Amino acid sequence: EEDGVGWTERGKDKFPCTGCGQCCRRVGDLMPAKEDGSCVHLDGNECSIYEQRPLICNIDAIREKHYKEMPRNKFYKFTAKCCNSIQEEGGVDPKYRVDLEQFKEG
Repeated sequence: EEDGVGWTERGKDKFPCTGCGQCCRRVGDLMPAKEDGSCVHLDGNECSIYEQRPLICNIDAIREKHYKEMPRNKFYKFTAKCCNSIQEEGGVDPKYRVDLEQFKEG
C-alpha cells in the first residue's frame, strides 16, 4: 500500500509529509501561482525547486525559525491536522492522511 513517507521512516526530526501536493495546490497569494491557484513550481506532486524552496514551504524550517519553543511533537501534530483538513477539503485519497497516532505524547 502506498501511504507516503511516515515519521518512522524519516525520523522524528522531520515532518512526515505524505507527498499529496495539496498544500502546493492552494498557494493563492502566498506564492507565484498558476491560473488554477497552484504553485508555479508544482510539477505533478513534486516541487521543481524543492532544495531551494521558500521558508513557507518548509515545515521544519518554519518551526526552527518561528516556533522553536513549541515541542516538535506538538507542532507536528497541529500541522498534520491542518494537512489532513486541506486534504479532506480537496478530495484527496485518504491514503495520504497523516497518521496522528504517531504524535502520541511520550
